[in-house]
Amino acid sequence: MINKFISQKGVISLSVLLVFIVPLSSSIIFSKINSVSNIYFIENNINSVLNGKTKYFWSNLTQSEQNKFINYSDFKEFIQSKYSPLSININKIKYITKNTLKINFSLKNSNSNIRIPQYYNTHYFTFTINKHDKFTNVGLFSLNTPIIIYYARQYNRIIKIPIMMLHRVAPQYPSRQNYSSEYAYKLDYYLTLTTEDFKLQLQYLKTHDYHTIDMNTLYNNYYYNFPLPKNPIILTFDDGRESAFQYAYPLLLKYHDIAVFNIITGFVGSKTKTHKYMSWKQIKQMYLHGMEIESHTVTHLALGNLTLGEMNYQIIVSKSVLEKKLGNSVQFIAYPSGSPFRSNNIKKEIILSSRLKYYGYIAGLVDDNFNKDIQNLKNSYSLYRIRDSNLSLSEFIALITGNIT
Repeated sequence: MINKFISQKGVISLSVLLVFIVPLSSSIIFSKINSVSNIYFIENNINSVLNGKTKYFWSNLTQSEQNKFINYSDFKEFIQSKYSPLSININKIKYITKNTLKINFSLKNSNSNIRIPQYYNTHYFTFTINKHDKFTNVGLFSLNTPIIIYYARQYNRIIKIPIMMLHRVAPQYPSRQNYSSEYAYKLDYYLTLTTEDFKLQLQYLKTHDYHTIDMNTLYNNYYYNFPLPKNPIILTFDDGRESAFQYAYPLLLKYHDIAVFNIITGFVGSKTKTHKYMSWKQIKQMYLHGMEIESHTVTHLALGNLTLGEMNYQIIVSKSVLEKKLGNSVQFIAYPSGSPFRSNNIKKEIILSSRLKYYGYIAGLVDDNFNKDIQNLKNSYSLYRIRDSNLSLSEFIALITGNIT
């Protein structure tokens, strides 16, 4: 149990808080007492989970939080599978409001087969209760927290899940007159999916009981056996073009879908005659509305063509910039042009995979060269994608159902 709050700038000491109660008016006293009561309520719930008593915490979740799991057993298995092998202690607590605490934890392990992202020991996790004493924000115990990697659990799991690769969504195909070369025009044309076609695809997914998930959910399933929904599908958008924010993102919200946006960090906020990229404000907005933001390197160079130092720069800096800007943990990357996996350069594949693992990436997405929807999650640094551009609805259906002719 926590006996006190650590006193420092931005962190309230419980003893100081209690001293302030005495000389104040009755209404303020009641408010302060209520605040202390809420603090202890949140604290007791967190400690109940850390002590293995998950039922108490589950009973105090809002219905919307409970609905993220099939049932209590599902929640219990997820928490135990993810955290029970670790030593977890509450390190620091920040009092934000009478209903909200931000808590920094200390997560430790003595097993070299477990990798805890540094994010866990530096980040403050938000816990919030509503006026009915039900948790609306579950902090550390959220499904969206970073994947803790259990290398010994890398099962040889084969799963059928289409991971779609999109780039440019716009009302119309590009016009040749805007491009300086035929190659650039044809490339953008080939990468385009019209807004209307994208809407038809989302409508099809909805009416045929498909469920969009993100990469984090896929690996919650892999490492912690968290159940995937029926007919899972992952939509990924490469580059971070503003057209994806303008046209794809509103449709995703309309149909209650999510997607993964792989950002070229060095291009954020820039524009040319034919390309305009999202701003950090737009990226942050998508992130706060449930979209997953991951890396597509710093300047979109083919990783297989780089020296080791250049490769490290592209994967380290893109990850650190995204984490700093969004306050999240980046664990996935999409390879520009699919390199080196597209060219089957085994030596470069081994080098890149080892670098990605060392710097905290869990998985990497190749391009459409393979057009497969069967994933071997043990080979996580070469997950296949299917190009979703310039497609009719019937072609899209054939691709996601595996009926490719």
